[in-house]
Amino acid sequence: LPSSLAMGVRGGVFTLMFGKLNLRLRNHLFRTLMRQEIAFFDENHTGDIISRLSADTTQVSDLISNNVNVFLRSIVKGVGFFIFMFGMSWKLTLVTIMGFPFIAVVSKLYGDYYKKLTKEVQTTLAEANKVAEETISSMRTVRSFANEEGEADTYLSKLLVMFQLNKKQALAYAGYMWSSCISELALEIAVLYYGGHLVVSGQMSSGSLISFFIYMLELGECLESIASVYTGLMQGVGAAEKVFEYLDREPKHRADGTEAPDTCSGLVEFKDITFAYPTRPDTDILKVRSQGSFCQHTYFYPAYTPTKTYQIVRNDRR
Repeated sequence: LPSSLAMGVRGGVFTLMFGKLNLRLRNHLFRTLMRQEIAFFDENHTGDIISRLSADTTQVSDLISNNVNVFLRSIVKGVGFFIFMFGMSWKLTLVTIMGFPFIAVVSKLYGDYYKKLTKEVQTTLAEANKVAEETISSMRTVRSFANEEGEADTYLSKLLVMFQLNKKQALAYAGYMWSSCISELALEIAVLYYGGHLVVSGQMSSGSLISFFIYMLELGECLESIASVYTGLMQGVGAAEKVFEYLDREPKHRADGTEAPDTCSGLVEFKDITFAYPTRPDTDILKVRSQGSFCQHTYFYPAYTPTKTYQIVRNDRR
């Protein structure tokens, strides 16, 4: 009964803590986005930003909450089982430890590969969300061109790319589980073989060998949980890279200044000014040239009439 109560309290505390983590992460990310310059929103599509704000933050919070809980529990149980095993037979314990490096290497390789795949999956998901957001927000235009099927096919193509990445994840997981099971079976055979030798030579009783083997199985489950925690954390890191990239980004032009003069008077002159969108820096859409008593505003519309230049001239009476 006390153990069940402690387990429930532990689960409730972790759920509350990481619910608060999700709140803080989303709030901090949204406030950071609100401080960015307008050019940032030209370079990053709305669907991509919304995907990072919703899907990525949720995945990061869930993975951390689940994995930290399992990691702490597995560490405490694993240390206890190891102490019991070492007290029964330090020789068998050394044989057991010999299999740990292989399990650690496999988990490291799989975790790094899974991290890379997760980052690609989240990027593809963001692109799919971008297509959906742009299509739904301009549904009247889509309907006027009768392009519903075309937009649906575009969205499906993004989902198919993500599905191909999911298949790679499934194959990687199958290979990881196969190698882990093979290594565990080899370790169990080695322990039983050497333990049988110790029993025959009178260095260990059969009852102690059975108890040791049971503890070893429990320790193996703890190590498997720790390895899966590492993989899960790598998955969370893959999903969090873009989130933390946004969090660490400093706006190129800050817009939160509060200083202002008590009175303001004077002449404002626009001279030799050009403007281009960040996504098309080589194409000037606005030019302002000051010539004597004239201030010429030249507007270019290359997207509509690339061979024409429109010029608006306004007398500047000074």
